[in-house]
Amino acid sequence: MGFIKNLIVETELLEALDWDNEALQQLSDFLEIQQESFYVSHPLKLIQEVEEFFGERPAKIIKSLMEEEITRIKDSKNRIDYEN
Repeated sequence: MGFIKNLIVETELLEALDWDNEALQQLSDFLEIQQESFYVSHPLKLIQEVEEFFGERPAKIIKSLMEEEITRIKDSKNRIDYEN
């Protein structure tokens, strides 16, 4: 579960996948492949693919995680701009 490190997120995803550990591993593998790929999917396309292959509930969780990360990046950038 390299990509899915947070126990809370892992539990949310497991619940969204009806407690199917194999599906969670497949989702984790899918996300790791996307992360390591030279061809990076647009976040919305990635969320659509997660929904297509794993369902709406896991896609919503992944979307929320991406939105949190975007907010962290923006906040970090704002702090760097302020310091300069």
